[in-house]
Amino acid sequence: MNQPVVRLFDDLSMHVDQLVGSPTGIDPGFMDRSMEGGTRWAPEVLAAAGTCHVFIPLISSGYVESKWCAREWDAFSRRNVGRRPSGSSGNKTAILPVTWSPMLEDQLPPAVRELQFFRPQQLKDPDIAQRYLAEGVYGLLALNDEAAYQAVAWRLARRIVDAYHAYQVEPKIPADPRQLRESFRGDGG
Repeated sequence: MNQPVVRLFDDLSMHVDQLVGSPTGIDPGFMDRSMEGGTRWAPEVLAAAGTCHVFIPLISSGYVESKWCAREWDAFSRRNVGRRPSGSSGNKTAILPVTWSPMLEDQLPPAVRELQFFRPQQLKDPDIAQRYLAEGVYGLLALNDEAAYQAVAWRLARRIVDAYHAYQVEPKIPADPRQLRESFRGDGG
């Protein structure tokens, strides 16, 4: 398993749990730690894609080329999303793309490019936001920029909680994962 991804997931889970609270025995997030290429989707992956409240794709070149990631995105995208009465204005989606590693704008498929990416706000050091945009979360970790990573992870958790409160996402577990799109580029699936 990719240790930097696991670290981010664990940090976000801890922060979101502190901000929202989770019932005992219920994790605030889901990350498949066992799926390897060529395997079937486990029922828990389908259930997570069909029931999570906020979808956090870690955008990188590997992500946008992955069949599994395209399927997860498609599964979440097929769900009905409504704004809660107390929700703020903005996009009508609970997909919150995060820059994992930098990519050029023209490398992003249209489905990804059309969404507003997470950008950390209200930081004591505004240079942190620029470092995140230039390097991505993985870059901050690779450069041992711990202060910037911690600030970005906290602000991301706050944004996740904002989306959780702003949107009502109806559950819809895909009956057949083979019906999901396998590509962000419009072919397959």
